[in-house]
Amino acid sequence: PYPAGTASVVLTHAGTDLAARTVSRSQPFVRLTQPSGNASFTGSDTVTVMWNAADLDDDPLYFSLDYSIDAGASWLPIATDLTAQSFDVDLGTLPGSNQVQFRVGASDGINTTYAASGSLEIGFVGDQTITVTGKAPTAAIRTATDRIDAGSALILEGTGYDLEDGLLPEDDLVWWSSRDGDLGAGSWLTARLSTGQHTITLTVEDSDGNTATDSITVRVGDQMPQIYLPLVQAQ
Repeated sequence: PYPAGTASVVLTHAGTDLAARTVSRSQPFVRLTQPSGNASFTGSDTVTVMWNAADLDDDPLYFSLDYSIDAGASWLPIATDLTAQSFDVDLGTLPGSNQVQFRVGASDGINTTYAASGSLEIGFVGDQTITVTGKAPTAAIRTATDRIDAGSALILEGTGYDLEDGLLPEDDLVWWSSRDGDLGAGSWLTARLSTGQHTITLTVEDSDGNTATDSITVRVGDQMPQIYLPLVQAQ
């Protein structure tokens, strides 16, 4: 980020120097040591990522950790401003892939060492390709109605989301009634249900074949309670 040959960085205001930092001669060195390549983890594992780092100028180092599901084509920041040389990553919060990489970067405050996957330059940042199994999707019914009149249309609204796929396609959101059977597919539809109590279930499926469901109960038609009156005879 700085022009070649920069010797110092000075922060000024109205001609007054507020802070100054001398640029170190040497780039930090960092190498990722764990996890090793070709490792495989489930989507619920917690993985300890470890690295070795040093600076020839003895500057304090700060680390950042990134996550990729496309072999380094893009990166998702996991943590920044770390001072320890390890970090526990909860894979349950991250999308899965068979091309996962972790990348660690080291900064002395001005110089930051980064490298693309496979690079073998000085200060190489190790990148290890591992496999993290995909997560199951989540299903959510947005319809709040629990009772409608007989013959009225029920509006069904729901969503399906997956960490790997994002919002799921309309065809992968399927509705089912415990009384009337298949109601159709989509994030929004209308249904005319038979009289009685229905359990409405939304089933969603991701590209890996994982499924999730959500259900609500809807009663169609009001059934008046039977009232029994005692027979009163005049004396």
